[in-house]
Parts: sequence; C-alpha cells; structure tokens
Amino acid sequence: MNKLRYFIEYKLFRNTEAISQKTIFLNCNTNILVNANDDRGLLVGNWHEVKDGVPATQWTRAIDIYTKYLVTGMPVKWGQCFVFAMMLTSMCRNVGIVCRAVSGFDIGHDNNKNGIIEVYTDSRTLEFLPGSEIIW
Repeated sequence: MNKLRYFIEYKLFRNTEAISQKTIFLNCNTNILVNANDDRGLLVGNWHEVKDGVPATQWTRAIDIYTKYLVTGMPVKWGQCFVFAMMLTSMCRNVGIVCRAVSGFDIGHDNNKNGIIEVYTDSRTLEFLPGSEIIW
C-alpha cells in the first residue's frame, strides 16, 4: 500500500476496505485531511512571512508533504491555495477520483459576506486602508 493511500485510510476510515465502500464520504471530507488550520489535517496554511518550515513556493511534489507528515506525525508547514489544490488533487487521483486543480483570476475574499469586494485606499498614497478586502 502506498503512503498516500495509507494516510487517507488511516485519517478518514481507520481500515483498508473503507475507500471502496465510502466514496461519497471521501468526496465530502477530503478537505478535512488537508487543512490543519481548522481540521487537524496535514498542511498548515500561511500567507505571511515564513520563519520556520518550508515556504509554499518550494513544494513541487505532494508525496514530499505526505511523507513528512507520516514521518513526523505533525502538520507540515507551510501551504497556500496552490499547495492545498495539489494535495487535494493528488489525494483524489490516488483513490481513483478523476479531478484536476483549476486556477482563477480576479478572485477576492469577501470578509463580511455582502457579495461585494470592498477596497479602500488612501487617495494620496494609494495604500490599502484597514477594512479593505483582498483581491488577487
């Protein structure tokens, strides 16, 4: 059994027969396996300066993250959206779920959930002011 399949079965199901029996459950809960910030998964998100761990831009293979997690038993530092996408894609493909990661452009984070991305800037410096939401 490869490391990734072991990881998925151990974290979600605790037995080796469960994946074939619970595909719908797996589809609905793969994010729990990956997100350490909310769900004690394998990868810790960080969108700020990295002082310890591996910067998100240096991860090139999902298996390296899975291996580090399985060896240490601790969430791996650090990931960002593209690393989380890589992890979910590899996890799903490994158990036979056809998928791919898709990139987006002009995406925003609506903090107050009003359906509008609000960006406030200083008219002189064009710097973002507190309360601004993020567009990337």
